[in-house]
Amino acid sequence: MQKRTKKKKHNSFKTVIIILSILLLGSFFYIYKMSNRSKKVIVELSQKKATFDEEKAGILKNLEKSQLLLDEALAGKSKLSQELTNEKEKIKSLISELENTKQLNDEKIRNFKKGSDEADARILALLKEVDLYKNKIDSTNTILKKERKVKDTLINSNKKLAHSNEKLTTKITSAAKLSYYSFQTKTYKFKDSGKLIETNNSSRVNLVKISFIIGENSLASQGDNQYYVQIIDANNNILGEKKTENINGKSMIYSSSKRIKYIGQTTDVEFNVFVNDLSKGTYYVNVFDKTSLILKSTFDLK
Repeated sequence: MQKRTKKKKHNSFKTVIIILSILLLGSFFYIYKMSNRSKKVIVELSQKKATFDEEKAGILKNLEKSQLLLDEALAGKSKLSQELTNEKEKIKSLISELENTKQLNDEKIRNFKKGSDEADARILALLKEVDLYKNKIDSTNTILKKERKVKDTLINSNKKLAHSNEKLTTKITSAAKLSYYSFQTKTYKFKDSGKLIETNNSSRVNLVKISFIIGENSLASQGDNQYYVQIIDANNNILGEKKTENINGKSMIYSSSKRIKYIGQTTDVEFNVFVNDLSKGTYYVNVFDKTSLILKSTFDLK
């Protein structure tokens, strides 16, 4: 009886050990499974994080590229500068938000991608508008350059024409000037009988004849010309009539004057200046067309 009881107890203990062994093996299997699953989750999470980081870097790179495009467009001082500046601020804000986001997930990545794509679309539209504006400016500048070239050509042509006209006018003016020649000064003794005796003796001379010829010129102005003669002694005294006349604001003291009607043909001009009490020495003769000196000479008396 005792023997049978011992055997029964031994069998029960064996059964417990087997059950515990089975449970222990099950625990080990569960722990192994759970460990493998955890490792798999960790690997998956690591791979996911790496993917998020890669996508984040890609989005940042794209946003920075868009920012550079905006900087280049702004450097051109476009008409759309304000719109470009506003878009740049949006890009800057998006970059800052992305850089400061530590925990990323699929939804956040999708939102950032969407924001980046929308920004690209807006920037592309703005840049197209900027290009259109530039093309208009270039076209306008091209037209202005052509017009300026035509204007410059006209100005140069006008300058050449004006220069030619000036030369022609100068030539005509020069050609229209009167020429004078055969200028002579002779001294005489005028007798009561009317007889003239040529002499250079100062004590005898009482008449000075001054003559010259106006040359023929069909281009010269025709009409009355007023001529004045001055005979000046060594003491700067004016001989003859010694009259004074105001001509164009200038005072003219003269020995004799004569109005000559000029009609474009050769014209002889002669002055008779009566003098007295002359001294030995050199005398100066000046002939003026109004206030312009046209002829001058000297004569000596002994």
